[in-house]
Amino acid sequence: MYKGARKVYLSTKNKTSNDKVVKEQCRLREVEYNDLVKICENAKSSMNNNVSKEYIEKERESMKWQFDKLKEVHTNYSIMSSEKDDTINRDWINKVAETLNNINSAIDKYVINCDEAKSRKNIRLQKIPLPKFEGNVRNYPRFKRDFINLVQPTLSTNESAFGLRQYLKTLKHILDHAMIM
Repeated sequence: MYKGARKVYLSTKNKTSNDKVVKEQCRLREVEYNDLVKICENAKSSMNNNVSKEYIEKERESMKWQFDKLKEVHTNYSIMSSEKDDTINRDWINKVAETLNNINSAIDKYVINCDEAKSRKNIRLQKIPLPKFEGNVRNYPRFKRDFINLVQPTLSTNESAFGLRQYLKTLKHILDHAMIM
């Protein structure tokens, strides 16, 4: 009779001890999962704030590393938990993996967009030629508009006046030459 009670006690003690280990593994899994969620949220936020492609790639590496760490802890938890929880555990880790794949797809699109934007920035346009006034009164409104829009915003008031005189010198030379004839 004493031996039977001892067996029940030991099995209860082992079960209690095993329950503590399972609970600790479950806690560790939640910690790792929460860390992964933070990294994923940071990556999403970074993409919304248009950070560099390199930074997003580092976030992706952090996510992969954290997911591997989570899988390891999850595997330990699954081994120690009851068999009836196997399906639940598999479903849980599969959902986490699916979410991570969706975020990775979003990162892939972001990186491609960054590359396309960078290639568009490499296109160089010719400099816009400065407006010239050749003396034809019909062309003066266009010259004035181009001068105001293209030259004036880049110069101070004094520089703008000097630039205008410089462009109109050509006109003065043309008018002087026309008067001589």
